[in-house]
Amino acid sequence: MRIGELAQRTGCSTRALRYYERQGLLTAARGGNGYRRFDDSTVETVLRIRALLAAGLPTDVIRRVLPCARDTVPRFEPCAEVVAILKSEIDRMDALASDLARSRHLLASILLDSGVPVASDRAAQSST
Repeated sequence: MRIGELAQRTGCSTRALRYYERQGLLTAARGGNGYRRFDDSTVETVLRIRALLAAGLPTDVIRRVLPCARDTVPRFEPCAEVVAILKSEIDRMDALASDLARSRHLLASILLDSGVPVASDRAAQSST
């Protein structure tokens, strides 16, 4: 199938599909006319990529774990390398969340010290 059909079947833009290809996440054969040709299994691959992106993984990590992904959920073959990669990503995300909570707390303190009330919400409550 050509890139336009792949985009239609996956709900993904052709621009994103070209980006995935440049990142080494997709491969396409080229016809004599130079057009990209994807096989039918690429639909599931794109859905896996999108699920992994939605989970917050960067494309360099997705490139490493994608060969072990199964289904569009995705599920993984429980190999040691993938487990280590995903645990490392969870640690990275935990550190980012902690840094963001700390930054939010500092900004809220600056506003409060300046006499500006800050909305009380779950994010503010979890940072204290």
